[in-house]
Amino acid sequence: MEEYLVHMINLIVIAFTAFVIIPTIVEQTNKNLKKHH
Repeated sequence: MEEYLVHMINLIVIAFTAFVIIPTIVEQTNKNLKKHH
């Protein structure tokens, strides 16, 4: 049961990290694309 809990926490952490990091990457990518044009 504890292993399941750890697995769930890991998934939540990964999902939260992706939620925070992906918009940042998209924003940086958009800025870089604007520089080239």
